[in-house]
Amino acid sequence: MRGKNFSKFNEARKYARSLNLQNKLAWYAHFKSPKFNKKIPYTVERTYKKEWKGWPDFLGKKSK
Repeated sequence: MRGKNFSKFNEARKYARSLNLQNKLAWYAHFKSPKFNKKIPYTVERTYKKEWKGWPDFLGKKSK
């Protein structure tokens, strides 16, 4: 969503890692939860394009 004041990338990544989600599908499912932090965008890979290094990095998982 354009113009929205989202959290900075490092804050969003810290939040994502605290959830201990296994993959991007789990992220998208969690987004629909009422517990989801609305300061974090649904399309993190687009919103944080400059900082983005992939889902394993964002979720704190080792890539295979």
